[in-house]
Amino acid sequence: MTGAKQPSPGGTVLDRKIRSSVRGTLGWDKDMYTRYLRSISVAERRLLLNTYGEVCAVMASQYPQWSSNLMIEWNGDQRKSNYLSAYSLKLTPEPVQELASNRLVYLDLLYERLSFQERQVYGQLLSPGYLVSGAIPDIKAAYVLYKMQDLMQLEQYQMGESVDRMKALHLCPEVVNVTDLAMHRIKEMLGELIDAPTDNNDSLFARLMLNTTVNRFCLELAEQSRLCGQAAAEMAALVRHLKHVFGDALPQVKNAEQVRELLAYAMDKPSVTTSWRVFKGQALTNVLARAEACADTDKLITQFPEVEPFRWHYVLLTGLAVAWSYCTNDIFDTRLVLDNHRKSEVINGRSQEDVRQYPPGLMLYHRRQFKLLWHSEQMYTLDFEKIKQEHADAQYLRDSMQGIIIKFKELTLAQWAGLDVKLSTLLKGTGWDQQERLVEEYAEK
Repeated sequence: MTGAKQPSPGGTVLDRKIRSSVRGTLGWDKDMYTRYLRSISVAERRLLLNTYGEVCAVMASQYPQWSSNLMIEWNGDQRKSNYLSAYSLKLTPEPVQELASNRLVYLDLLYERLSFQERQVYGQLLSPGYLVSGAIPDIKAAYVLYKMQDLMQLEQYQMGESVDRMKALHLCPEVVNVTDLAMHRIKEMLGELIDAPTDNNDSLFARLMLNTTVNRFCLELAEQSRLCGQAAAEMAALVRHLKHVFGDALPQVKNAEQVRELLAYAMDKPSVTTSWRVFKGQALTNVLARAEACADTDKLITQFPEVEPFRWHYVLLTGLAVAWSYCTNDIFDTRLVLDNHRKSEVINGRSQEDVRQYPPGLMLYHRRQFKLLWHSEQMYTLDFEKIKQEHADAQYLRDSMQGIIIKFKELTLAQWAGLDVKLSTLLKGTGWDQQERLVEEYAEK
């Protein structure tokens, strides 16, 4: 990701970079950008060309391809997706550290150019820095997006519980889309706070900062979709293989030795649909070690003692997923370098790794494998069509989330401040309601 220092671009090159960066960050097409230029005064246009031009020149001198590589832009392209911010600060790879450092420079440059009024009222909301967790800096407005995500997941769960109870009482149709109901309820609760205003008088720098945090969120959501899509395809293939070996159902397991024997038997014969790698040396032991680390059953049972009877089901399903990755030479893309991805085996089987050292995307991949197998009830009946349906339902939820989050790109600073307060109220009891407001003055309006 590193590159030699380059001289600051000038003239037409700089104008082109300004146009490209603004449009890429705000999600504008050529006509929208032209309309914006015509809507502002000559002084404001000069500010765009000169002041934002200074930002572009500084960034270009430090980091080639900065606008597209620093998680600043989003255009709906999953090839630019990533999960980099999920790295812990202590275990962040050097390329991610460099990206983070330059991203913080960009956010600081924008913050310095906010108007006095915006900094006085919304300075905390727009303040750049590293958040409580994660390796990528952002503005504190990112917390509003996290609250929004938590509310969507909470409503999805609660609506699912309600629909199940109503179905049990024969009070609602058998076919009902829980996600649509949950999203409709959220829109009702938030009302005009998530409706794009006719006029947005926030400065260009404030709008760029808010859009940057939305874009990073969308890049991560897209990466989750990419990994989940890969997991779904692999787990459907795994279930087909297991049906060939065991018929309609997996044998029951009651201890670690039975899990080990079942994995060895299940993966003993090559799959007819893919190249195959048999267990050698300590490969099976290492597969089981990773499966146990990903299932994390001891921690799970400590938190939820009622899952104790399912301990070995958890380990078996995770073990089958990891074993499938080993035997099929499953490839994982770390997304460390956005334009030059680093691909490697999901598991090589030659060594036991410290689970704390796993790339966060890899852990997400394994857990998604397990959730697909568990929630589609493969422990009881082997059915790869249920894998497809489970993935389709989860992807629909992510798409619905993105549809709402994308709306934040057009919202004003005042709307973000209002959402910060409203979401905390709706998430009462989750901890978010105990956080200080990002815009204290909003409550007085």
